Amino acid sequence: MAAPVVLVSGTDTGIGKTFVSCGLVRALTAAGKRVGAMKLVESGIAPDSPDSDAHALWSAANASQTLEEVCPFSFAEPASPNVAARAAGKSISFEAAANALNSLPADADLNLVEGAGGLLVPINDNFTFADFAQELGIPVLLVVGSRLGAINHASLSFEVLAARGIKTIGYVLNEYGADGKQQYSLALETNREEIFRAASRFEIPELGCVPYAASEGDASIFDKIAGEILRRLGGAK
Repeated sequence: MAAPVVLVSGTDTGIGKTFVSCGLVRALTAAGKRVGAMKLVESGIAPDSPDSDAHALWSAANASQTLEEVCPFSFAEPASPNVAARAAGKSISFEAAANALNSLPADADLNLVEGAGGLLVPINDNFTFADFAQELGIPVLLVVGSRLGAINHASLSFEVLAARGIKTIGYVLNEYGADGKQQYSLALETNREEIFRAASRFEIPELGCVPYAASEGDASIFDKIAGEILRRLGGAK
Protein backbone atom coordinates (compact mmCIF):
# COMPACT_ATOMS: atom_id res chain seq x y z
CA MET A 1 0.00 0.00 0.00
CA ALA A 2 1.32 3.46 -0.89
CA ALA A 3 2.17 5.76 1.98
CA PRO A 4 -0.51 8.33 2.87
CA VAL A 5 0.05 11.85 1.52
CA VAL A 6 -1.19 15.06 3.13
CA LEU A 7 -1.04 18.48 1.48
CA VAL A 8 -0.04 21.17 3.97
CA SER A 9 -1.65 24.36 2.77
CA GLY A 10 -2.20 27.69 4.46
CA THR A 11 -4.30 30.80 4.69
CA ASP A 12 -1.54 32.92 3.15
CA THR A 13 2.16 32.99 2.46
CA GLY A 14 4.54 33.38 5.39
CA ILE A 15 2.14 32.01 8.00
CA GLY A 16 4.25 29.07 9.15
CA LYS A 17 3.51 26.09 6.88
CA THR A 18 7.15 25.04 6.89
CA PHE A 19 7.52 25.64 10.62
CA VAL A 20 4.50 23.44 11.36
CA SER A 21 5.53 20.81 8.79
CA CYS A 22 9.04 20.55 10.25
CA GLY A 23 7.63 20.32 13.77
CA LEU A 24 5.37 17.47 12.69
CA VAL A 25 8.19 15.66 10.89
CA ARG A 26 10.41 15.85 13.96
CA ALA A 27 7.62 14.69 16.28
CA LEU A 28 6.76 11.73 14.05
CA THR A 29 10.42 10.81 13.65
CA ALA A 30 10.89 10.87 17.42
CA ALA A 31 7.90 8.52 17.66
CA GLY A 32 9.64 6.03 15.40
CA LYS A 33 7.77 6.89 12.20
CA ARG A 34 9.36 7.22 8.79
CA VAL A 35 8.33 10.52 7.25
CA GLY A 36 8.82 11.87 3.74
CA ALA A 37 8.55 15.54 2.87
CA MET A 38 8.15 17.68 -0.22
CA LYS A 39 7.99 21.36 -1.09
CA LEU A 40 6.31 20.91 -4.45
CA VAL A 41 7.25 24.35 -5.76
CA GLU A 42 9.50 27.00 -4.26
CA SER A 43 10.25 30.36 -5.83
CA GLY A 44 12.50 33.24 -4.95
CA ILE A 45 15.26 31.19 -3.31
CA ALA A 46 17.48 28.27 -4.29
CA PRO A 47 16.50 24.95 -2.66
CA ASP A 48 20.06 24.41 -1.40
CA SER A 49 19.99 27.69 0.52
CA PRO A 50 19.85 27.01 4.28
CA ASP A 51 17.04 29.58 4.42
CA SER A 52 14.77 27.81 1.93
CA ASP A 53 11.63 25.91 2.90
CA ALA A 54 12.88 22.95 0.89
CA HIS A 55 16.15 22.80 2.80
CA ALA A 56 14.32 22.96 6.14
CA LEU A 57 12.06 20.06 5.16
CA TRP A 58 14.96 18.08 3.71
CA SER A 59 16.91 18.53 6.95
CA ALA A 60 13.95 17.47 9.10
CA ALA A 61 12.77 14.44 7.11
CA ASN A 62 14.22 11.00 7.80
CA ALA A 63 13.31 9.17 4.58
CA SER A 64 16.71 9.47 2.84
CA GLN A 65 15.44 11.76 0.09
CA THR A 66 17.60 13.93 -2.11
CA LEU A 67 17.06 17.68 -2.09
CA GLU A 68 15.83 17.41 -5.69
CA GLU A 69 13.17 14.92 -4.60
CA VAL A 70 12.09 17.21 -1.77
CA CYS A 71 11.80 20.21 -4.14
CA PRO A 72 11.05 19.07 -7.70
CA PHE A 73 10.24 22.56 -9.02
CA SER A 74 12.28 25.66 -8.19
CA PHE A 75 12.32 29.12 -9.76
CA ALA A 76 14.37 32.24 -9.16
CA GLU A 77 11.65 34.89 -9.16
CA PRO A 78 9.75 35.48 -5.87
CA ALA A 79 6.27 35.11 -7.34
CA SER A 80 3.44 32.62 -7.63
CA PRO A 81 4.54 29.33 -9.23
CA ASN A 82 2.89 30.05 -12.58
CA VAL A 83 4.42 33.54 -12.82
CA ALA A 84 7.85 32.42 -11.60
CA ALA A 85 7.85 29.51 -14.04
CA ARG A 86 6.78 31.76 -16.90
CA ALA A 87 9.62 34.17 -16.10
CA ALA A 88 12.00 31.22 -16.46
CA GLY A 89 10.45 30.21 -19.77
CA LYS A 90 8.83 27.15 -18.25
CA SER A 91 5.48 25.79 -17.11
CA ILE A 92 4.47 23.07 -14.65
CA SER A 93 1.90 20.75 -16.19
CA PHE A 94 -0.62 18.95 -14.01
CA GLU A 95 0.90 15.65 -15.11
CA ALA A 96 4.41 16.75 -14.12
CA ALA A 97 3.22 17.94 -10.71
CA ALA A 98 1.31 14.70 -10.12
CA ASN A 99 4.25 12.57 -11.27
CA ALA A 100 6.56 14.38 -8.86
CA LEU A 101 4.68 12.68 -6.02
CA ASN A 102 6.03 9.35 -7.25
CA SER A 103 9.40 10.27 -5.75
CA LEU A 104 7.92 10.29 -2.25
CA PRO A 105 9.00 7.23 -0.22
CA ALA A 106 6.42 4.48 -0.67
CA ASP A 107 7.32 2.87 2.65
CA ALA A 108 6.90 6.01 4.76
CA ASP A 109 4.29 6.15 7.48
CA LEU A 110 3.34 9.60 6.19
CA ASN A 111 4.39 11.98 3.43
CA LEU A 112 3.84 15.71 3.96
CA VAL A 113 3.66 17.82 0.80
CA GLU A 114 3.83 21.54 1.43
CA GLY A 115 2.15 23.91 -0.98
CA ALA A 116 3.08 27.50 -1.80
CA GLY A 117 0.97 30.24 -0.27
CA GLY A 118 -2.71 29.33 -0.02
CA LEU A 119 -5.19 26.97 -1.62
CA LEU A 120 -5.95 29.11 -4.66
CA VAL A 121 -2.35 29.93 -5.56
CA PRO A 122 -1.92 28.87 -9.21
CA ILE A 123 0.62 26.16 -10.01
CA ASN A 124 0.17 26.95 -13.67
CA ASP A 125 -2.33 29.16 -15.49
CA ASN A 126 -4.98 26.43 -15.41
CA PHE A 127 -4.85 24.79 -11.99
CA THR A 128 -4.31 25.71 -8.34
CA PHE A 129 -3.23 23.79 -5.25
CA ALA A 130 -6.92 23.28 -4.44
CA ASP A 131 -7.43 21.75 -7.90
CA PHE A 132 -4.37 19.57 -7.33
CA ALA A 133 -5.69 18.21 -4.02
CA GLN A 134 -9.19 17.78 -5.40
CA GLU A 135 -8.17 15.93 -8.57
CA LEU A 136 -5.74 13.60 -6.82
CA GLY A 137 -7.86 13.06 -3.72
CA ILE A 138 -5.14 14.33 -1.37
CA PRO A 139 -6.39 15.35 2.09
CA VAL A 140 -5.43 18.81 3.33
CA LEU A 141 -4.00 20.09 6.59
CA LEU A 142 -4.60 23.84 6.77
CA VAL A 143 -2.20 26.07 8.69
CA VAL A 144 -3.92 29.25 9.87
CA GLY A 145 -1.58 32.11 10.74
CA SER A 146 -2.91 34.02 13.72
CA ARG A 147 -2.78 37.69 12.80
CA LEU A 148 -5.17 40.52 12.11
CA GLY A 149 -7.31 39.33 9.18
CA ALA A 150 -6.96 35.66 10.04
CA ILE A 151 -10.70 35.12 10.53
CA ASN A 152 -11.47 36.16 6.97
CA HIS A 153 -8.55 34.24 5.46
CA ALA A 154 -9.43 31.11 7.41
CA SER A 155 -13.14 31.35 6.58
CA LEU A 156 -12.43 31.75 2.86
CA SER A 157 -10.18 28.68 2.98
CA PHE A 158 -12.81 26.63 4.84
CA GLU A 159 -15.38 27.67 2.23
CA VAL A 160 -13.13 26.52 -0.63
CA LEU A 161 -12.37 23.17 0.99
CA ALA A 162 -16.04 22.49 1.75
CA ALA A 163 -17.38 23.67 -1.62
CA ARG A 164 -14.95 21.44 -3.50
CA GLY A 165 -15.48 18.43 -1.26
CA ILE A 166 -11.77 18.22 -0.46
CA LYS A 167 -11.08 15.92 2.46
CA THR A 168 -9.72 18.09 5.26
CA ILE A 169 -7.77 16.52 8.11
CA GLY A 170 -8.19 19.69 10.12
CA TYR A 171 -6.39 22.95 10.80
CA VAL A 172 -3.58 24.14 13.02
CA LEU A 173 -3.70 27.65 14.45
CA ASN A 174 -0.18 29.02 14.33
CA GLU A 175 0.53 31.90 16.70
CA TYR A 176 4.28 31.52 16.24
CA GLY A 177 5.76 34.77 14.97
CA ALA A 178 2.39 36.53 15.05
CA ASP A 179 2.89 40.03 13.74
CA GLY A 180 1.94 43.11 15.72
CA LYS A 181 1.41 41.18 18.94
CA GLN A 182 1.10 44.31 21.06
CA GLN A 183 -0.76 46.49 18.58
CA TYR A 184 -3.37 43.84 17.79
CA SER A 185 -3.50 42.02 21.11
CA LEU A 186 -7.31 41.78 21.20
CA ALA A 187 -7.43 40.22 17.73
CA LEU A 188 -4.73 37.71 18.61
CA GLU A 189 -6.36 36.87 21.93
CA THR A 190 -9.73 36.15 20.30
CA ASN A 191 -8.63 34.59 17.00
CA ARG A 192 -8.65 31.04 18.31
CA GLU A 193 -12.26 31.19 19.47
CA GLU A 194 -13.48 33.01 16.36
CA ILE A 195 -11.68 30.71 13.91
CA PHE A 196 -12.91 27.64 15.80
CA ARG A 197 -16.46 28.97 15.40
CA ALA A 198 -15.93 29.53 11.67
CA ALA A 199 -14.45 26.05 11.18
CA SER A 200 -17.29 24.41 13.10
CA ARG A 201 -19.74 25.49 10.40
CA PHE A 202 -17.94 23.07 8.09
CA GLU A 203 -17.13 20.43 10.72
CA ILE A 204 -13.41 21.07 10.26
CA PRO A 205 -11.59 20.33 13.53
CA GLU A 206 -8.78 22.22 15.17
CA LEU A 207 -5.92 19.76 15.65
CA GLY A 208 -3.88 22.08 17.83
CA CYS A 209 -2.54 25.55 18.47
CA VAL A 210 1.13 26.48 18.23
CA PRO A 211 1.60 29.28 20.77
CA TYR A 212 3.63 32.42 20.33
CA ALA A 213 7.38 31.83 20.84
CA ALA A 214 7.11 28.06 20.38
CA SER A 215 9.82 26.10 18.60
CA GLU A 216 9.88 23.13 16.20
CA GLY A 217 11.14 20.97 19.04
CA ASP A 218 8.17 21.53 21.35
CA ALA A 219 7.17 17.87 21.55
CA SER A 220 4.08 18.45 23.70
CA ILE A 221 2.58 20.59 20.92
CA PHE A 222 3.49 18.66 17.80
CA ASP A 223 3.10 15.16 19.27
CA LYS A 224 -0.60 15.80 19.76
CA ILE A 225 -1.11 17.25 16.30
CA ALA A 226 0.86 14.43 14.65
CA GLY A 227 -1.14 11.82 16.55
CA GLU A 228 -4.41 13.41 15.44
CA ILE A 229 -3.29 13.41 11.80
CA LEU A 230 -2.41 9.70 11.88
CA ARG A 231 -5.64 8.87 13.69
CA ARG A 232 -7.75 10.73 11.16
CA LEU A 233 -5.90 9.05 8.30
CA GLY A 234 -6.54 5.69 9.92
CA GLY A 235 -2.85 5.09 10.52
CA ALA A 236 -2.52 5.57 14.25
CA LYS A 237 -0.70 2.70 15.96
